[in-house]
Amino acid sequence: MVGRGIHLFSFAILAFSASKNESDNGSEQTRCSLGGTVPLTATGLKTGQWRLSTPCGYTCSEGSIAVTGLDLAERFTSNDSGCAGPFAIRPLAERLTLLGGGL
Repeated sequence: MVGRGIHLFSFAILAFSASKNESDNGSEQTRCSLGGTVPLTATGLKTGQWRLSTPCGYTCSEGSIAVTGLDLAERFTSNDSGCAGPFAIRPLAERLTLLGGGL
């Protein structure tokens, strides 16, 4: 099962994804992600030729791992992660663009 979508708003881009995977060995994983970016020009900031934005995202996953070689019947796993930071694009010439970002 997989569900996903990207929505373009006048002030931001929002992306969502959710999935559930089951393996033949009995392992399962459920995952969901939410992310987006807000161009700083949407807040009224004048950036000149620079296209500045603030991307961010969050992902969570959990599942169980089938353990066959040990006495354990099942092992549960869980993970949460997030990201945020600046991103910049600036056209330098007709066929040349500068990209940058990170923290």
